[in-house]
Amino acid sequence: QMQYINNNTHSMNYSSFMTNYIHVSSSYKLTNTWTLDFNKFAGMNDTEFSKYKGYTPRYYPKPTKRLGLTKYPDSWDWRAKGIVGPIKDQQQCGSCWAFSAVGALESQIIKATGKNISLSEQDIVDCVKDIASPDGSSTCCDGCMGGEMYSVYQYLEHNQNGKDDTTAQYPYTAVDQDCSAIPSDISLRLKSYGVVAQDENDMASALYSFGPLSVGVDANMDWQLYQRGIYNPTEEECSSSPYEQDHGVIVVGYGSENGLDYWIIRNSWNTNWGEKGYMRLIKGKNACGVANSPIYPIVKKKFDV
Repeated sequence: QMQYINNNTHSMNYSSFMTNYIHVSSSYKLTNTWTLDFNKFAGMNDTEFSKYKGYTPRYYPKPTKRLGLTKYPDSWDWRAKGIVGPIKDQQQCGSCWAFSAVGALESQIIKATGKNISLSEQDIVDCVKDIASPDGSSTCCDGCMGGEMYSVYQYLEHNQNGKDDTTAQYPYTAVDQDCSAIPSDISLRLKSYGVVAQDENDMASALYSFGPLSVGVDANMDWQLYQRGIYNPTEEECSSSPYEQDHGVIVVGYGSENGLDYWIIRNSWNTNWGEKGYMRLIKGKNACGVANSPIYPIVKKKFDV
């Protein structure tokens, strides 16, 4: 159980561990549908853990259109369709925003070409700077110090010929570097992005119709120590306020178990977190703000000019 201490000495702090220990112990309620445990983040306080997040929203994209689609299956999992890449690890860099946006884009490339190619988050971390929000009220992003998902698509729409480099071309280092993008090996260009209404039926509809959604959440101490199960917090436990969101993730599917509907969340904390890198989050009450700003990338079809 305590083995992680050996390889995580730099981030092991006794008082933080005790705080987290108490938090984990108090979570063993019979009513809880999820389990927390002493994982690789168990020795970290808020400040240390925040380096593994990095969603710093200043602008909330306006929904492009109400889909009005009501037809979608009871459960759906894009992983089963082979269009979700392997779990990645952002490490100690606040680059979740890049992982969230890039992961959703990878799925669109797989969907369109059948090729499962890892795209570069480092390209995004290094190059997406001073991107003005559509309303001109703010700019983004700050590499490992944080950023926003929509800026990634906005950047690619107007730069790098609409293409992110592959990970092979531009490997991940988890530190800020100068932008050194090269012409991408990817053939498909990003055209734009869609913004889904703050409505979980619309989300399910968009997810089923288009593909995985890039979303922001409040990744609290329960996220930090999550091991398995359907995370079903109260509003006090996990905020649905747009101002409390601090982590970018990807919704790749939805389902239900024992009468509880859930979203399947792909995270960027490696496979030794949660359910092999994933979390199941309660669906239907905007838990952790999952429905506050769902977006998805739109790639050009072969015949688009």
